[in-house]
Amino acid sequence: MRADHMGVLAEAAYTAGREAGTPAAEHVLAILSGASHHVAAGLLSWDPDARRHHVLASPGYPASFVDRFHQQMMDGPIFRRLVQAGGPLRYDDAPHDFRDQPVYVETLGPVGYGDGLSAALHVDGRYTGMLHMSAEEVAAFDDDIRDVVTALTPALARLCDVERMSPPDLDDDFCAQLVVGGEIREVSGRRLSPVLTRDGLLRSVAATYLRSSAGTVRGLWADGLGWREVVLSRACDGAPGRAKVVLVGDRPCHLPHGLSRREVDVLTLVARGASNAQAATELVVASRTVATHIEHILDKLGCDTRAAAAALATREGIVRLDLGTAAF
Repeated sequence: MRADHMGVLAEAAYTAGREAGTPAAEHVLAILSGASHHVAAGLLSWDPDARRHHVLASPGYPASFVDRFHQQMMDGPIFRRLVQAGGPLRYDDAPHDFRDQPVYVETLGPVGYGDGLSAALHVDGRYTGMLHMSAEEVAAFDDDIRDVVTALTPALARLCDVERMSPPDLDDDFCAQLVVGGEIREVSGRRLSPVLTRDGLLRSVAATYLRSSAGTVRGLWADGLGWREVVLSRACDGAPGRAKVVLVGDRPCHLPHGLSRREVDVLTLVARGASNAQAATELVVASRTVATHIEHILDKLGCDTRAAAAALATREGIVRLDLGTAAF
């Protein structure tokens, strides 16, 4: 591989691992053009739930063209060949009759594309998406370009993976698990939580979080013997609106600011906007008891008002995610 192409490969792979979603896809394809000199490219993420692709980026391709082009690819034998090929395929790679296929005769050829390269993307054998590149000249993508794309496909596959763990802010002592629909799945290199994975409430909390517009959320979870710090984050930044996977990180912790368990319960409800009477009903205590707890909470947090205490609790994650109906 040429030295300048190795530099392109290194930069593109680094970007694919460091960034996420459409901005990363656009950035990687721009970097790749320094070696391939393609005039158009598309990176598509596979949605296994909807059984369809989402376009992450398609510089050079009009949106309507990409939809038609890819649907023709899916409907014909080319898609199956790509998935089974084990590497990128160009228009004239044998055994191949791509130029006789409707996708070329009706769509690509008339636009003036003389050569193309496509690659199916996989993570641990699981299909995650597709890369397409087009050029005007025949045989524009030589063996060296094919080798660059081959070397880059693992990074592209992870970039397209809707189930990949993207948040970078979990320390090494965090357990972690993915909540995908109603299932809890392992995260490579992380231990499953000894507490949260046994609690059916986690699925409900994750579903509520996904329906919200909240970014990364931090909170507390009672484990019967102590407390756990919990982080919720969308694990997929692929196509807009596609994030259906929640990364849940957790580790043992102590309650901050000298707060008691009951004070955290009250603070959680206050942060959700509950009145003293509502908090008392939820906790099955007297309103006067709640008022006393709030006085102690304000003193411990150094806040003058319950609104300030609620803001601090939300900001620092001093709210129970396993109490009542979580609000994000």
